[in-house]
Amino acid sequence: MSKILHMLDPRHHSRPSSQALAFTTQAAVESHKQPSHPSGPVNIVELFQSQGCNSCPPTNDALLDIIPQRPDVLVLTYDVTYWDYIGWKDVFGDKAFDERQRAYANRWQSNRVYTPQVIVNGRREAEGSGRVNQLIDQGIRAKEAGGQQVSMRLERNEVVVAGPDGSRGEVLAVFYDPSVHNVAVTRGENRGATLRHQNVVRKVARLDAWVGGTQRYAIPDSGEGLRVAILVQHGAGGRVLAALSV
Repeated sequence: MSKILHMLDPRHHSRPSSQALAFTTQAAVESHKQPSHPSGPVNIVELFQSQGCNSCPPTNDALLDIIPQRPDVLVLTYDVTYWDYIGWKDVFGDKAFDERQRAYANRWQSNRVYTPQVIVNGRREAEGSGRVNQLIDQGIRAKEAGGQQVSMRLERNEVVVAGPDGSRGEVLAVFYDPSVHNVAVTRGENRGATLRHQNVVRKVARLDAWVGGTQRYAIPDSGEGLRVAILVQHGAGGRVLAALSV
């Protein structure tokens, strides 16, 4: 099926059939190292997509193309699993990313999730394939206008978070792969296509709460081949108050 967006009502989400789950993923994944990488404070651009969604590649490509052009942003790619049942099991999919996307929908009192979805600083969202730079700039302005100024800096092996007393947030570590991966899809809506991926998120871990003032957090080991970004977020699905690419 061909649609502008793939949408799913989380209240009526049916589980993939046993037949669909029996599909064998036959993906040829080619990996190439990507030397460019932002460091320091960044704006967070999250892409929720699926290799089984034929609406996703244009938005994905548009975001990956801006990575070397926008050192002020960090693009993070979350592959969801709820489209696996239509013929292709996403090789990077994780149900935890489905839940992260639903947390945004719940916070915005929306009854649906969809792909592709671009979320900037937890404040602006859209399908975005034709106007990613405009959407990013809107998300940056919304963060700057938010009033609550939270800063982050590196000191040796720690991240220092500072902000107004009495503020609240969760400190998250996002582990992602900065390499470029080309995935050959053999089933489903993107059958025959080779899809480019970069900054694929592998795990999101909660480090601790932030309760205002100045606090320090140890930087976790990202593991071989992965990078880590530290986010201060105003609860599940909330605004990203600050972010640092390590």
